[in-house]
Amino acid sequence: MKCPNCETEFESGYICPSCGIDVSIFSKTVNISDSLYNAGLAKAKNADMSGAIESLNKSLTLNKKNVAARNLIGLVYYEIGRIGDAIRQWRISLSLIPDQNPAADYIQQLEKNTRQLLRLDDAVHMYNTALDYIRQKSDDMAIIQLKKAVDTNPRFIDALNLLTLCYLIQGENGKAAGTVERTLAIDVSNPLALHYYRLAYADKSRPALAPPPAAKKAAAVPVISHTAAEDTGIGRSFPIVGVISFIIGALSAFAILYILIMPERLAEKDKAMETLQNEQTAQVQALQGQLDGANAENTQLKADNTTLNDKYTALQTQSDLNEKTDRIVSAEQLMNGGLYQEAVDAAAAVDKTGLSSDLQERLQNIIDTSYPQLVEKYYNDGVAFYNKKQYDDAKQQFDNAMKFVQPGGDLGDDVLYYLGRVAVQQNDTESAKNYFQKILDDYPDGKQAANAASRLKQLE
Repeated sequence: MKCPNCETEFESGYICPSCGIDVSIFSKTVNISDSLYNAGLAKAKNADMSGAIESLNKSLTLNKKNVAARNLIGLVYYEIGRIGDAIRQWRISLSLIPDQNPAADYIQQLEKNTRQLLRLDDAVHMYNTALDYIRQKSDDMAIIQLKKAVDTNPRFIDALNLLTLCYLIQGENGKAAGTVERTLAIDVSNPLALHYYRLAYADKSRPALAPPPAAKKAAAVPVISHTAAEDTGIGRSFPIVGVISFIIGALSAFAILYILIMPERLAEKDKAMETLQNEQTAQVQALQGQLDGANAENTQLKADNTTLNDKYTALQTQSDLNEKTDRIVSAEQLMNGGLYQEAVDAAAAVDKTGLSSDLQERLQNIIDTSYPQLVEKYYNDGVAFYNKKQYDDAKQQFDNAMKFVQPGGDLGDDVLYYLGRVAVQQNDTESAKNYFQKILDDYPDGKQAANAASRLKQLE
């Protein structure tokens, strides 16, 4: 057991032998953090990346020094294309345990494989460009960028989700279904992907891919052959009267048939034409109804697209706010752990656009708390180097301290005074004069004002 108060290590019991505090609650918290780490590891192995991130974040909330959880969440972020978040977690891990830490190998491998790192960075750039196109209502251009991003990094979850949304907006549910399947193959519980899955599949079940239909053999068309009729020629001996009588009888029969049968045939034809006209009118009415339905469906789809765009904008705004909040929480954790430089760097990386007043106050609190600590640290280091006559190192530390000196803050005139003394030792008289004069200008009532005036007089 390691005491969280004085960091004394002891083998048994829950009372620290050095400072006497009860560490039982701390021990339980560490155990719960380890359990959450194990849960996150199991989810990551089962391709449940969102669930793994949730469990690992809870683990780190309970124990920010859980290096195993921090390294694993970095690997999960890397797996889903969030390279920046992965590197940030590994760097924090290295700040907690610098030696024999796998995070060093992860970062080193990335730095060695420069081409791969540039490709991943290009994928992120294409994703951001697609976001700009979507804000401009240019879905086609966004899809082109997202396809390139996914080709560059096939496991880029955010790009896959955004590509699915673009397909849904354009009514390409088939393409959206294919993309969301790819996303869920990487992260089975991704909330956005599951939401898009329900939109792409109305029946909420994955469609089975039907085998291609077998080509049907064309049925043989029977060919009807006509045989030549036998010649029943009329002999020369056939009587001419019989021929004339036959022609007259045929003409009379034809006339009778025309008079008796053709009116009925004409009536049937008129009736058939009327039936065809009625059927045509019904078909026109049916097509008009289908057109009206299509227009109504198109109007509804436009309304749905507007709703989806509004939801996407809201989700993006909330996602940006959540990311900024996470960064502020990480900076506060670094500050509470005494890593003031890392805390200041993390706070500086937060985009303050759209931040609420309470988040802005938390950022300002990080600066107000960390700056004096950094000034004191770099000032003490500089004095130590100065006493060892290591003037270049001393100047570097005093310059670092000046970066964090706030107007009217403590040690500001002390840092300037030592910078002047270092300049004197390095035979840089002009710089020394400037430092001493700045003390008189900015700290006329400070404790180093008299010393600065004396030093300035000696240099003139």
